[in-house]
Amino acid sequence: MDENYIIARSIKEANKFIQTWEEADIQNLTDDQTKAAVSFASKINSELREWIRMHLDGEGTAHEEGYLKEQQAPWKKASAGDLFTDFGWWHRIANLMLHTANINHAMLGGDRYHSRLMKIFRDRFSYPEE
Repeated sequence: MDENYIIARSIKEANKFIQTWEEADIQNLTDDQTKAAVSFASKINSELREWIRMHLDGEGTAHEEGYLKEQQAPWKKASAGDLFTDFGWWHRIANLMLHTANINHAMLGGDRYHSRLMKIFRDRFSYPEE
């Protein structure tokens, strides 16, 4: 699968998630908010695990390889996690995907989505200390 396609589709799903979750009440989620979250999580889960593994094996660009290799253990753990029981997995994978979009595919609006998405994660979810 084409890397540009994966990131572009994931950015679109991230935007849908962001638009429905920026004002979300975590205790009273609407059907649209739930659907957006599941769609975004599924997109990340189905299309990006292989992309992450490929880059961990040294098949990405020099910048991506350096970025991934310096944090190899956390990304390997992230790519093997269960997104529905470990929000930390979701946060790490989304952060990696949007960071890469920002660095390599700025025309897709990666940095704009990145900061909005990370604000949602910080404000709406709590993560266990690692």
